[in-house]
Amino acid sequence: MTRVNENVVAALKAAATDAGQPKEVAQRLVSWLDALATGNADLADVSEAANRIGDLLDQVKLPVTDLDLEALLGDEA
Repeated sequence: MTRVNENVVAALKAAATDAGQPKEVAQRLVSWLDALATGNADLADVSEAANRIGDLLDQVKLPVTDLDLEALLGDEA
């Protein structure tokens, strides 16, 4: 069970989905926020933060083509 507010969790999941990201992206973010909230992680621990960011970036799906980027950005492109 997470200690992160359920609205924040829902927003992260929706944002990941809307951005075409795998569900693991939101799960990793929620896990990190939960660890911070429970004292099991420390933002001042640069090594831990680097590991978590690396793990998160491993899950991020980058646009492969300009068409992918346009689809992601919509009218902003």
